[in-house]
Formats: sequence, C-alpha cells, structure tokens
Amino acid sequence: MDPEELVERIEANSADIADAARLALEAFAAAPVGDAEASDALAQFEWEADGVYLAFDKPKEKQLGLAESTIHFFDHDCDQENALDAEGRKLLEDLKGRERRSDFTEEDEEFFVKQRRLLEQDAKLCSRWEKALYGKPIECNDFFDGFARVVNSLHAGLRDPQGDRILRFSVAKGRKEWRERFNYDAGSYFSAMYRGLKELMGLKAEWKVERLGSNANLPDPLFEYEAFFAKEKELRSDKKNKLKPNSSLSRLALQIKFDVALVQVSKDKETVLAKTQLLWSYKPTAIGLSMVADMRRLLEKGAVGSTEVYRRLVSKKGGVQNVSLHDTGTLEATYSADAGSLVPAANRLRSLRHEIKGRIKDLAEEGRLTAHQRDEIRSSWDKFEEDYIKAMQDFVSTGLHGEAVMRQAESFGALLSTLMAHARGDVCRSRFVSEVLSIGTVCVVGSNPAMIIPPWHPERMKALAVKSRRVAGFATHLLSSGNILYGDREIFMRELSDEIAHPFYPEIAVLNRGGVPTLVSESSTVNGYSLLESPTRGLEEAMTDVDPTSAAKQARELLERYVGLQPHEASNLSIVLYNADAADLPLATVRELSSIQEEGKLQCSVSVRHSDPAKLRGVYGELVNKAGDNPDLPMVSETSDNFISKLRISVTPISSTPVESTHGFKAFDVAFLHDVVARAAQSEWLPVQWTNDRPNLEHAPSRWSYRSVSGENELKSTTFLTCPWQTASGWAYVSAVGAVCRQTDASPEQRFLPARRISLQNPALAGMIKDAHELAEWGAMLESGVWARYNWLE
Repeated sequence: MDPEELVERIEANSADIADAARLALEAFAAAPVGDAEASDALAQFEWEADGVYLAFDKPKEKQLGLAESTIHFFDHDCDQENALDAEGRKLLEDLKGRERRSDFTEEDEEFFVKQRRLLEQDAKLCSRWEKALYGKPIECNDFFDGFARVVNSLHAGLRDPQGDRILRFSVAKGRKEWRERFNYDAGSYFSAMYRGLKELMGLKAEWKVERLGSNANLPDPLFEYEAFFAKEKELRSDKKNKLKPNSSLSRLALQIKFDVALVQVSKDKETVLAKTQLLWSYKPTAIGLSMVADMRRLLEKGAVGSTEVYRRLVSKKGGVQNVSLHDTGTLEATYSADAGSLVPAANRLRSLRHEIKGRIKDLAEEGRLTAHQRDEIRSSWDKFEEDYIKAMQDFVSTGLHGEAVMRQAESFGALLSTLMAHARGDVCRSRFVSEVLSIGTVCVVGSNPAMIIPPWHPERMKALAVKSRRVAGFATHLLSSGNILYGDREIFMRELSDEIAHPFYPEIAVLNRGGVPTLVSESSTVNGYSLLESPTRGLEEAMTDVDPTSAAKQARELLERYVGLQPHEASNLSIVLYNADAADLPLATVRELSSIQEEGKLQCSVSVRHSDPAKLRGVYGELVNKAGDNPDLPMVSETSDNFISKLRISVTPISSTPVESTHGFKAFDVAFLHDVVARAAQSEWLPVQWTNDRPNLEHAPSRWSYRSVSGENELKSTTFLTCPWQTASGWAYVSAVGAVCRQTDASPEQRFLPARRISLQNPALAGMIKDAHELAEWGAMLESGVWARYNWLE
C-alpha cells in the first residue's frame, strides 16, 4: 500500500480511530519501509476496537440506487453508445425519488423490457431490476411443480376477477443464447418432458420466446429444441465454424427464466392482474440429461428393451460410494463417455421384441402353451408392441398429452392379464412373464439388488402423462373459477407438491439375480427416474439411496423442542446418531443444526455410533471423503467464536461410549436411531380385499395411506410397498410381479400386495432400543419417513 493512500484512509476515518492509534498510524505511514519500531508501536493497539483496520481494509463501496446505477451503466459501461435516449433518462431521473418507496410503474417495466438486452451485460444490475419489478423468482427443478406454484401465487391476492384470465409466459433468452450457450441435452429434456403441458393448456396459456429475430422462421426452442437446433445448424452449414451442441454444465447453461403474467381479458381489453418470475434449473449431476438420446437409441432397435448399467464403486477422491440418482458419477457410462446414459449404442442393444416373440414360439412348441393360449398371448403382445412404439415416438416428438401414452399402459395391463390367465406354471413365469416385466427397466449391476425405472417404462409413461393432465387441470380450474376457496392454501399446495414429486407407478419391480426373482421397491425418484432397491436390509448391505434431508430436518425440530424445554442444555448439547450407515446423514444433520443458532449460545457435538466396527470405519472414511466435496457444509474454525466453531462431528466406537451410570447420568441428550428397525423387517405378500379399479386420471397414490391397520393386541407394524389402491393396469402389473416373486400362479379371485412387516418382539430390535435408552435422555426413530418418538426422561 502506498504511504499516500494510507494517509488518505487515516484522514478519512480519523473520527472512528482512537486518538493514540491514529498517532501511531501516522508515525507508521511516515516511517521508512521495514521500520521495526513504528511497527511494534502500532501492534500494541487492538485491530478492531481501536479502529486500526480502517486504515488497511479496503473501504466498502456504497451501492448506488437502481436508477443512478442504470444511468451510470449507460453512460460508462454499455457497449452500445448513446443507447439511453432523453425519454429513458427522464424516466430514470423520476425513478430516483420513487424507488425508495418501491413505487414502480408500468412505464418502468416497459423501459426494462426495452433495454433488457443491453442491461444483461451487467448481470447484477439486471438482477436488481428483475427483483424490483417481479420480486423473488419462484425456483424449481421440476417444471410441473413450478408451474403449479406460479399459478397459485398469481391467484393468491386475487379478488372478484371479471372476464377471462390467461397466463402469459415470456422467455428473454436470445437466439444466440439458445443456440450456443444453452445445454443441448437440457433443452431436449425440457421439450420432451413438458411440451404436453403447452398443448393441454391450450388458449389458457401463451408462450413467447423473445429476441429470435423478426425474419427468422424458426421452431420454438422452448418446446421444439431439437428441431430448433437442427434448423440453426442447417442455416450455418456453409460456415467455417460448424455449430456443435453445447454440453456445458454451468448454471446459466441449465436455466430458463420465465416472466409470468396473469392477464385478464375483458371486452378486447387486457389488464395485467399480477406478475412474477419462474426459474427452472436442471441439477447438473442429476440423472436425466441423456433421456431423449437413450429413447432414440431404443427406437432404433424397436423401442422394446431392457438394459444394464454398472455402478461406480469408487468416487473421484477414492472413497467408496453408493448409487444415487442425484449423482451420475455413481454410475458408469453406458453409451460413449456419457455418465448417466442407460442405453448402449443400437448395435450393442439386444432386440427384446425378437426374444419375446421367440419365447412364445418355443413355449408353444414345448407344449407349455396350447395353440389357443399362444394365439391369445401373441395377439395381446402385438397390440402392446404397436401402442408402445407409438407412445415412445410421441414422447420424444409430440409430447405426453397424446392418447397413445395412455393407450399403451392399458395394452400393457391387458397383456399382463392375458399372461396371468394363460402363461401359468414355473417355467412360463420364470422364462416369459419375468421377461415381459423387465420391459423398460435398467438393472444396476453390483452386489446389492438395485434397478432403475426410467421415464420410458410403460407404467411410468402413464404416470408422467397423468401428472401433466393433473397440473394442467389445476391451472385451468384456477383460471376459469370466479371464486376460489381453500381450506388452507399452504397445506393444499404442500400436498400438491408432494403429489407431483411422488413416482406414481411403478413402485415395485422384479429383479432377476442369478435366476432367482427378487422384489425391489422405490427408494428415491428424480426427473422421472426411480431407483428401486431391496425393501429390507441385511447386515451386509449398504445404505440405500434415501435422501437424509427429511431426517436431518426432523432432528433439528426435535432438538429445538428439547432446548425449549431445557434451555440450560443449549450450552452443552450432545447427540448421537445410532447405527448410521453412511456419511450423508451426519453431514445433513450438521447443515440443519447450523441453522438454529440463537445469539451464539448453542454448542453441540454430533457423535456417530455403530454396533459394527467395520461399518463405523466405513462411515469415517466417507466423512473424510464427502466433507471436502460438499460446498454447503459449514467450515469449522478453531479460532472463531461463532456457532459453526461450536458444532463438532465425531466417530465414536462402542468401547469409548459410557452407558448410564449408577447416578443416572447419560452420555447424550438425544439419540437418533436412523432406519434401525428396517434391518429387522421382513417383506411379505399379504392378501387384501378386492377393490374397484381407480380411474387413471383421478388416482393419486400419495393421497392414500400405505400403513396397514394393526389390531389392538398386535405387536407388529406393517407398511405396504405400493399403493393399496390401484388402476386397472396397476393391478395387472402388481399381480404379475406378485406371481413371479411368490412363484405361484395368480388367482383372479384374490389380490396380494407386498408389505414390509416389523415385529416389536424381535430381540435384536429390543437390544437396540435398550442400548439407546441407556445412552440418551431422549430418543427418536426414523423409519421410511415415519417418525416414532420416545421420551426417556427420568
């Protein structure tokens, strides 16, 4: 730092610097470089208390107002000279007096829309304008969810609307941005997954992509991205630099920002009733970017297929990792080097159509099918094959709104019902029925049983089509209703979001492991893909891909209650995570606990304990591996006196954990038992009462309870692995899965559902609860998202 600059800072901040410190600073500034005496004299003063830092820290620039910042931008930073005309300058001068009152007018919005292309040169300034005019944008990763939330938000303050209402979606992403800066796979995914919503909304929603050029006759990049890119490539085929698909995973390359307005149309006059912004973004590591490419490779081979993907056991940092749909780095690339792809090149893809037709012929020649049975099965198969291929083509080219998608699900259900009636016996079930059930599935090769249900599974395609119709129906109802009444708006929208996030169908499947059928059930769902794993866990199996966020939030809520009842414990709080099998839960718990700081009084230690020393060592290795990869994890500083430095995580072997002393002292305040009961659970197929088939467009699995009613004197807890109420094709699928897994022919008079049953008389479970009782004052158990709390206060 120049002595002159140091003197200027001392003079500018002289009022805030102690007199003695100011004299020492002036002597230090006047002394030659390296003068030890001047440095020692200055070092005697406090850095902050005496104001010494004011002379050395770079002063913070005072942020200009929005209007003044905009004028400064056009005068000094804008690439286009004289872009701000006299009318615009006058509007900004007038805005200086209004912006403090947040008094923005339609003229201000018109100015922003007109100058938006130039203002985007300064991202921060453009963001300030958007926030001032539209408020904080609604963010989403699933456009179905974001669309529903936007419609609800725009109607929140509406009173007695007159005339028709429509939604107007505008995207201010320029032609060059769509062509060169937007991720090609993200654009293809968005178009294929959500274009049906545009068709279902019809005239109730307008979609406008701005800045494409007035003379350009281009396909819509929002819902026809592949066609748009192909047209742009064709127009630039004669140029030296050929256009290539963008594969960037940057934040801007995976985002689409919508300006959304609720417009009232009455007597040819439009009135904007409300407006907001919707920001859709794709998580770069999540599975799904290869969806359209995978489906096109399947179509090359006849659409009907079943594939495999290998799990990547070791992370980039050398640590052991589990399969996660949120991280494609846990899967090996099936096509080229594209991690997250699930379908190999067409020349390496086996024709399942040909194999199934050959299987029908072979079983008939062996005498296991009569001529009549063969003809019935072949007729049902041909119908399903035709409908399935058409549905796949519609999915990637026209959208999920077409009737072909729903029709193929009905054909699939009819095929399975035909197989249950005619393909009977162990040989037919193992060689044929199980093969048909594998259509549209992806087997995860590895030690633990796992399977991925992609969006092109027959039942999953139906589920996505139903969601499209459900969301469009909700929006159309709000736009058409004169009076909208909610019991509780927040609860309704929370339940609607849960409904959209639910996988719907299928929730179970059959995985063939060495010729033995194994039942797997849904453990996580993202972007239309579901990971299915064993519903019960043996001692040797690793933790499934269960998102620990909900468990960590419950841990925070329980600790808040504990501290609220016993405030004196806040200064020395200790919790133990009992038998946590992976580092995800401890890390998520630390993140959640960092949010409950209250005036720096809370001090907490988090211990991880496991009855298996080998698994405890594995958790420790994962903690070391994942802590460095997690940007959201609070960093601990030994010297800082803040909440983060008072939050510790430790790995504790059994031998170092004291049990309850004779004086009643317990080592921990709260013990969290995560998924320990699941290890003692057994999966069973239980008979259920015959129920009428639910209509496809009305059935919502998330609205039904999955828990079976227990008798008053029973010590068992039973949870169904799939919804106890199903559609017609859903029951056909569940019955076929049950027949293969139970190795018994299905009976048309009886229905079975898979369930996970837990006996509270299990000695291992009783031992765990007793151990936790001796360790902590309070205990809490999380089992598949359902909490059972036990207060163990003396």
